[in-house]
Amino acid sequence: MKEGLKREQNTKIDVKLFVTNLCPQCVIAIDRIDRIARNNKQIDVEIVNVSNGSAGAQQFEKLTDTPYFLIQEKYVVPGTSSENYILNALKTAGAIV
Repeated sequence: MKEGLKREQNTKIDVKLFVTNLCPQCVIAIDRIDRIARNNKQIDVEIVNVSNGSAGAQQFEKLTDTPYFLIQEKYVVPGTSSENYILNALKTAGAIV
């Protein structure tokens, strides 16, 4: 059982955080995921700026709400969620034990 947990902890978990330049909540979301990722090295965070004119805006042109997290390309978590809520979502995704 312990070996299974160790294997799970070594697996990288992809987290995308979608933000815009003028969003005050985005700054808070960046700070929260940064704190979480510093304490959980298996979490790989990508900040995707979807402001007009950015590369992210071209790729994700239908995105209308920010901030939000996309965990493992399948779990969507509002970026305004508390740190505990984000941690629970990461646990559900298998990111942390």
